[in-house]
Amino acid sequence: MELTGSFWQGVKDEGRKEGTDEAIIKLIPALALSNDHQAVIKILMKKMDLSQAQAESYYQRAMKQGSKK
Repeated sequence: MELTGSFWQGVKDEGRKEGTDEAIIKLIPALALSNDHQAVIKILMKKMDLSQAQAESYYQRAMKQGSKK
């Protein structure tokens, strides 16, 4: 099987997305220390250019991970 340039571009793009996801999830607990839930959602929407649904999803994932620690 030949691995084409498009394969490697896909791998790079997926790695970038996963890195961004991890960064957002790590950022949320710090934001939550000094902001309420709605403020954190608004910050994510504005600064990270996320929809409200995406911001809520990241928030829930971050809070779930935080409670496991």
